[in-house]
Amino acid sequence: MSCYIDSSLLVKLYHPEDLSQEVTNLVEQLQTAILFSSLHELEIKNAISLKVYRKEMQEKQAEQIVGDIDSDISSGLLARIHPEWSGVYRRALHISKNITPATGSRTLDILHIAIALEYGCHTFITHDNRQGKAAGITGLQVRFI
Repeated sequence: MSCYIDSSLLVKLYHPEDLSQEVTNLVEQLQTAILFSSLHELEIKNAISLKVYRKEMQEKQAEQIVGDIDSDISSGLLARIHPEWSGVYRRALHISKNITPATGSRTLDILHIAIALEYGCHTFITHDNRQGKAAGITGLQVRFI
């Protein structure tokens, strides 16, 4: 597994919105499981809950989406990873000190980049320009959707 997909793109797999088809096509092209950390899970499930709060979806639809995510974890499409957080935080602190002044990176974006690096990923897939710029500076190949 040599690529890492940011949470904001993974949300689009489960809830139709702009770029959903592009993300679906990408996942089909990858033909491999998607690395999935507890940070992904928190961000995606919280994004779904926010959609309920904002009245963008009904609670029943949110429950179905969460069930679909849990099914994809069980089936292995989403490959559960367990980062060694002290290593992730060390990398994130390095990125924060050395890259954020040039990119304006946000904390959660930095954590995703650090996880990708900890897992030896070569490619980082995102839609966020600042996150992509920071990932590129770390040496990751960046693919924008």
